Amino acid sequence: MKSEEPKFKKGDLVVLQDPDELMSPGGLSIVVSDPVLIFVNDWESNTEFPVEFWVYDIYVGDQLFKEVPEQMLRRLKNEIKTKNT
Repeated sequence: MKSEEPKFKKGDLVVLQDPDELMSPGGLSIVVSDPVLIFVNDWESNTEFPVEFWVYDIYVGDQLFKEVPEQMLRRLKNEIKTKNT
């Protein structure tokens, strides 16, 4: 089983991908915790899922959201590209 490094670190600006806009419209966020490994997938026969699942605490506006899955976050630079196209 290969190890996957976390995608974000404390202080990174990210966009919260919230299709239902339950948390915040726009979703501009800052990562305020170190990554936490919460689960390691050891199903060798199923390769469509990530091997490691990381979560982060993030601030969206003035609200703190704890243990947000990495799959719900996207780097800010991707959001800038999308708006400029």
